[in-house]
Order: sequence, then C-alpha cells, then structure tokens
Amino acid sequence: MLLWSQVNAHSWVEQLPFVTGNDSSAGGMGFPRGNVPRTDPSFRDDLMSYIIPPVDRPIDVGIQATDLMCKASQQPYNQTKNSPRLTVPLKSSILFWYQENGHVTLPQSQAGKPENRGTVDVHHMWKPNTTEDGQRGQLLGRFNFDDGQCYQVNNGSLSKSRQDRFPHRPVNPMEADLWCHNTVELPKELQAGDLFTFYWVWDWPTAPNVDVNYPDGKSEVYTTCIDIDIISKPLPP
Repeated sequence: MLLWSQVNAHSWVEQLPFVTGNDSSAGGMGFPRGNVPRTDPSFRDDLMSYIIPPVDRPIDVGIQATDLMCKASQQPYNQTKNSPRLTVPLKSSILFWYQENGHVTLPQSQAGKPENRGTVDVHHMWKPNTTEDGQRGQLLGRFNFDDGQCYQVNNGSLSKSRQDRFPHRPVNPMEADLWCHNTVELPKELQAGDLFTFYWVWDWPTAPNVDVNYPDGKSEVYTTCIDIDIISKPLPP
C-alpha cells in the first residue's frame, strides 16, 4: 500500500528559479499560476495536478481537441499569495523543478510506462511588448521526465543508488528528496516588458497489451501553466 501511495501522487512544476550567463547558481524564484504550496493547510494533490484526459472519461475516447491545456485554476493569469510569478532578465535560462514521486525510482509499480518515465515538452506563448497584435509561440524543448539524477527517498534500488551518487543536503522545499528539473533557455528575440507563458507538458502513456486494465493502452498527460515577466537588467543581489 505504501509503494502505491508513493507513485499514485502525480507531478507538476513546483518552482522555477533561473540562471544567467555562466553563473551556475539559481537565482530568483517563481511559481505556477494558481499555486497552492505543500505547506498550505488546505493543500491536496488534486489542487495542482491536472490530467488530460479527465479520469472520468471512458478510456476509448481519449484526448479530445476541446480539452484545455491549463487546469481551471491556471487558465487566468492567477498568482496566489506568496507565490509570485518569476521575474527574469534577458538571456536567462529557466529551471523547471518537479518531484518524481516514485515514477522514476519505483518503475516496477506501474506496468507499461515508457522508458525514461515519459517525455516533457515545454511550449511557450508570449505577448510582445510592441504595437503588434496577437501572440507568438513555439516548442522550446523536449526532455526525458527522468533527468538522470532526481530521486524520491524510498527503499527502491534506484533511489538508494542515486542517494549515494548525488547526495543532497535536506533543505526546504525539497527536504531529503532531490527534485527533477528541465532547463530551458529564453528565446533571444524576447524584449524587456514581454509577458511570457510556459506550458509544461508531461506525456505519461500506458502501452497497449501490458497492463490488463488497459489492453488498448491509455493516454495520460499532465500540464502546468506558468507566466514570467522579462526585464532588461539583472536583479539586485
């Protein structure tokens, strides 16, 4: 029961620091739209996790063109108290931090899942700070969900191996776990004053003819929607 509860929690982008130039240390901190931190007394997994297609839809129907990219609480530009959106200077790279929740370190717990624990695509849309109308967008990067280092502390052999290889001093908010991350460089055509939106999309399907519950396979996609503000100069230390 414990192992199932560890991998039954799903993943979303929890925080977004950034790096600039050759500086390897993460600076600043931003949060997704509608963020409910784990320290909030009202926190529940479903307040941040968003699955497409919805769990109550028949498996054979799958994903529909009418499915929305963002969770209802993340459809508006919505930053909650103490969870501001990230402010970053031009020419920065953004780190998307998320928990693996056992999907990486307890792979035997879910049959039919892909190698490297699925694929993360990071798309973006931005409103240029010009007189032009409309928005622009593109795919910024495609990554393995498993970044090769992250782990949840558990009794799985992969978790134990990574704890030895990548020791991590427990600090908030990660505590003893080492979160996964994707790193995305901001497009060079951005200008100061632009509002920039990321769509973090984790594709986590079940293959057909592996899990007896899903003989035809199963679509399973999770998203997080995030805004950042672009400024021209580095933030003060």
